[in-house]
Amino acid sequence: MNDRHKTECRLCLRTIYCDESCLIEEVTRQMLQALLQNPNLDVDKGTGMCFECATKLQNAYDFKSTCVNIEKKILPFFISEENMNLNEKSLKKRIQTVSQLVVLRIRSCADFV
Repeated sequence: MNDRHKTECRLCLRTIYCDESCLIEEVTRQMLQALLQNPNLDVDKGTGMCFECATKLQNAYDFKSTCVNIEKKILPFFISEENMNLNEKSLKKRIQTVSQLVVLRIRSCADFV
């Protein structure tokens, strides 16, 4: 029994022969909403997505997730509670201060050796 139907990929408009495995499900909808500004995913609920677009979507989502996680990790190093200024001059000064502290720690460790 062949449950495949001819449709277009919702992302690239390439003709695909889709079964239930290529339909856009809730997880895919959430990834698209995280990556696109205003995706209209309710236009045709029976649309699918080709394998190439599914791979690209997963890669883009993984990349964005990695960037967001890194931002969460490094942001506390640059923001103090009383001053939330992230301009370039402020960042350069903080980086220089951190670099100086690292050099001092390296020197103090070398003194013990």
